[in-house]
Amino acid sequence: MIAFKKCLVLIVVLTAGGVFADPYASAPTYDDSADWCTEDLYYSTGKKSYLPDGALTQVGPYIFRVCQGGSRGSTPDRRAMRFFYNPARVEGLSSDKVMTGLMINSLGSWEGQLDRLLDSHKLVGQQVIGREIYGVYRYVFPGTGELGRKTHLYEEDTTAENGDLPPHMFDCVEPVQPPYLLQGRCTLLVGYDKIFANLLFLSISPDGPRIPVERFPEFAMDVQRMLETADATNDLSRYRSELPFLD
Repeated sequence: MIAFKKCLVLIVVLTAGGVFADPYASAPTYDDSADWCTEDLYYSTGKKSYLPDGALTQVGPYIFRVCQGGSRGSTPDRRAMRFFYNPARVEGLSSDKVMTGLMINSLGSWEGQLDRLLDSHKLVGQQVIGREIYGVYRYVFPGTGELGRKTHLYEEDTTAENGDLPPHMFDCVEPVQPPYLLQGRCTLLVGYDKIFANLLFLSISPDGPRIPVERFPEFAMDVQRMLETADATNDLSRYRSELPFLD
């Protein structure tokens, strides 16, 4: 939670300062020879950065290449950290939005997140977002049975435009309705087998860009591509001799 709050504060400062003229700009051209970690990434203040090739760290059962480590004292099973690197290293990435506001953590599994949703929410309908079908769930207040905020869960068993979409869900502070350009805050959760990642979206300025909710299927795919690209679990013996390993 502390790491998430630090990430939120950083994004608020950068956005308010006008650093992100277009937070949803197209990703750069894929280049497998580009540096993994560059000086212009938005690193957390006070933490060592590992330029240009990154370092390795364990999150749950996975070993990822990272540009900075997690919070001091965290362990593989209780690790939450900002996750980003040079977007040019990710083949097929649609937008560099995924390089800001993304957290990976082993504080719970995707299955656990899904179970909590189904145990505490009621399915009230379906909604098409970005040509994909989402189940719409509303939180049920214990005791009263009153319905609260909505969460949208991607329906994996439907005929999707993109059959490779990962499991994901999202919720927003504002109602999700046409034209699907929201102000406020949304959080997109994406499952990666035994862990999950969450991507934060903010629109805090009245004149700033709105959150393009219809692109959430695309952003979920971007998160999966990022994690797959940085996943060094099966190549640990090779990379461990080349890169520092962060506890």
